[in-house]
Amino acid sequence: MATILKLDGVNAVGGGELNLNGANTGMASVELLPGWRPRVAKRRRGQMGNQALFDDVLEMIPLRVFGASELECLATLSALAAAMDQAVVWREGAAISAVSLKYAIHNTALANPLEAAVLGSSLEAADILSLPVTFNQFLQVFEVNPVQLPVLRRGLWLGDEESQVSSSTGENPTVVTASFTGSLMTPSPVKVNIEFTNGNGNLNERGTALAFISDDADKLYVAKQLIGVTSGTSGLTMALADADASDNQVLEIVPNDTTEILIQPNVDGSLPSTAGDHLYMMFMVVQNLSASVTWDVYQISYYTQGSTMSRLIPMRSVRIGADNTSPQIVKLGPFALSHPISLDATGATMLGFYLRPSAGSGAGHELKIDSIAVVELDGGVTALTLRDLNYTTGDNQVKIDHQLLTRPKPSVLNDSLAGGSEHAISYDGVPLIFNNSAEISCLVLGTQDDNWLLGWAPTPSTFDPVDVGIKATRQAAYLIPR
Repeated sequence: MATILKLDGVNAVGGGELNLNGANTGMASVELLPGWRPRVAKRRRGQMGNQALFDDVLEMIPLRVFGASELECLATLSALAAAMDQAVVWREGAAISAVSLKYAIHNTALANPLEAAVLGSSLEAADILSLPVTFNQFLQVFEVNPVQLPVLRRGLWLGDEESQVSSSTGENPTVVTASFTGSLMTPSPVKVNIEFTNGNGNLNERGTALAFISDDADKLYVAKQLIGVTSGTSGLTMALADADASDNQVLEIVPNDTTEILIQPNVDGSLPSTAGDHLYMMFMVVQNLSASVTWDVYQISYYTQGSTMSRLIPMRSVRIGADNTSPQIVKLGPFALSHPISLDATGATMLGFYLRPSAGSGAGHELKIDSIAVVELDGGVTALTLRDLNYTTGDNQVKIDHQLLTRPKPSVLNDSLAGGSEHAISYDGVPLIFNNSAEISCLVLGTQDDNWLLGWAPTPSTFDPVDVGIKATRQAAYLIPR
């Protein structure tokens, strides 16, 4: 296959393709001249503001425009200029089609050319096309040569989408994982649908979820069973029955005095770390039944140095106020670890937190804890807060789409599971998900009104927690075209 280079989605040619290395219907042909060196994007230093993982790059593409008449050449030049202008207007948010640059090298092994969205010409330049000084009409064909086409494009070349993969489902809060066919060399964009299933009612309009999407399931932890130690007179029930909580139980503390209470997750596992610090975030789902007693909570970690020495590392404290008696998600952290920390009940090496009530007010001022979650924060984890998950009766989904080839920004939409009923929801975070590993995992932690978990509210049945799963579609990305 010969080298393919073209602009696609160009309104000036009916929304179709404008060939940059071949014939064009009703216009002059274009030839790619020697000397073009495709740029290779570098990794962006920050991804704030819905920015992609790699920087945009400016291509300077030398072209020869030639045809049977002067008008054919002018038509092609006008189409090139119009395509660059269309890309600028699209980048600014207008509801018009995207322009993409398609490229395939000679004898490529790929079935289809790679694509990158065009953002216009150079942001600094005042022109969108560089023409030669003269128009040559004394050859056997009419020719404009050379023409310099500056193309500002997104840094990644995108190939075909892989087949969609699915995870198993589990009752929230949970970590679910889907497996791709293999790993890739370059971090590649992924569309993710978070599905809320097993529905037999309405997902309440005040439902709020934290969703963490990672390239490694070992970076996401949920502990639904907790153990506690108290040296004062406060009452402690470690498995209080609660049918609407995770694992149908919560940990309850009755503040009879202001002595600190140690809480830690009762699970097996570990938080991996190396000689360099790893950054983590801990979350706890709590309910303060008191309108007057506040609780100070701070994380701690123990690690063993050598064979006998155990060291305590305290973190900053967070206050649980007395202004909300509904279940809520409290963020603790971030915190950094440079030593391996186990999640277990031995106390030898562990991660946990201390709680201190502001007053020993006794019964009626209880604090309940349903679960905790720990997330390792790095470039492979995407964090989103999703609000107003209320769209439909029955199963629904949150659709996270990078839209790197179609729109200037990604989208987050709520939809029925059957599709066709999309609407926007409120969210915080940057919904750009990149992955080059063999798996993708998602942790969903949520509360809803006076309920511990995200769930359906059928009438007249009781509260029913939803099951969570994901479907993911990855689009292979390349820094070097092929």
